[in-house]
Amino acid sequence: MAEGTEDHKGESCCEEHSFFYRFTCKYYTEKALEREDSSLSSSDQFYFKLHHIICTFCRRFARQQRAIRKGLEQLFAEDATEPMPEEAKGAIRAELNGKLSKKPSD
Repeated sequence: MAEGTEDHKGESCCEEHSFFYRFTCKYYTEKALEREDSSLSSSDQFYFKLHHIICTFCRRFARQQRAIRKGLEQLFAEDATEPMPEEAKGAIRAELNGKLSKKPSD
C-alpha cells in the first residue's frame, strides 16, 4: 500500500496512530530520539525493534545517532574537567567591565 493511500476502512494508512504508521522510518526515527530521554512503551518497543531488524537505513541511523551522542558526551566530559585559564577569565572580566561601564547612547 503506497504512502497516503487509504485502507479498507477508509483510514489513511500512514496516520500517526495507524497500524501501518508504526512500520515507517519516520516512526522509527521519532521513537529513536524519544528513547534517549525516556523509555518506550512495550508496544512501541516491539515495533521499534521489529523495524530495526528489517530496515538497513534505520539501523545505520541508530549507529550514527549513538556515535554522535558518544562524541558529544566525551566532548562535554573533557570540557567539564579542564578549568578555564586565568588569562581567559581576566579577558572576559575586562570585556564585561568595559561594556558595563559604558553608558547607553540615547
